[in-house]
Amino acid sequence: PPELVRPDDGIEFRPNLASAVPRRKGLTVLFVDLLKVPVNSTVHIKLVKAPDKLTMLNGDTPVTSFSAKVESKYVIEGHSIAKIPISFRGHGKGQKAEIEAKVKVKDGSKYTASGILQIRETIEGDAGLFRKVEYTALYDNPMSASQFADEDGVIHINSIHPTNQLFFGESDLSFSRQIHSETGAKIRLVDVILDEVMYYALSTKEHMGGNEGWYPDEEDVVSSVRRQIEKWKHTEGRKLFSIFLKSAGNLIGT
Repeated sequence: PPELVRPDDGIEFRPNLASAVPRRKGLTVLFVDLLKVPVNSTVHIKLVKAPDKLTMLNGDTPVTSFSAKVESKYVIEGHSIAKIPISFRGHGKGQKAEIEAKVKVKDGSKYTASGILQIRETIEGDAGLFRKVEYTALYDNPMSASQFADEDGVIHINSIHPTNQLFFGESDLSFSRQIHSETGAKIRLVDVILDEVMYYALSTKEHMGGNEGWYPDEEDVVSSVRRQIEKWKHTEGRKLFSIFLKSAGNLIGT
């Protein structure tokens, strides 16, 4: 399995600073060292000094505290580490709160972790529709290599997708390192981004209609979609790869 850094002091929030835009679900992940905090331990999680309407989500229920059991389904295959996803949502730009996790195990040892949840401003300006790439776990869509969030212009590269893990590792730190040092990782990232951009563009054009729209061949829809995407990738792929070779850090925010 790809190298995975063990959590500091038993448990650790990653990212330590998690962001979302107003009224959209955000995500942080509590990493658990199973050598210190075994499966079936109960972790108590709460928000500290949270402003009104900035909450975690227990299922779909807004909460400011809840308890989560370290279940076997959270264990990362091939590692003695678990990942517990924690969703949150806020309604006001600039909202911020500390998230805190505590656990006491059977031998009496206690472990704590803290992080920050924030509701950030939607990025404005002339940066274009696709503004940033982030390496995050898409627990709601685990089979997809990526997902575009058009409300803030972020292309989320799925950190739990097996092929992505082969090229980028499992953390945002390893992702950044690989993008800066490995040509193969750059090629993989460009390919994933191109797919996401092309499918978004194709979907948009199909819904536009008129002279600016795109219309699939009704007798062979699948082949016509593939031909159009391959055509766009051929014309835009070399350009995008050249940009990444020169400056990968601008888009991934490092």
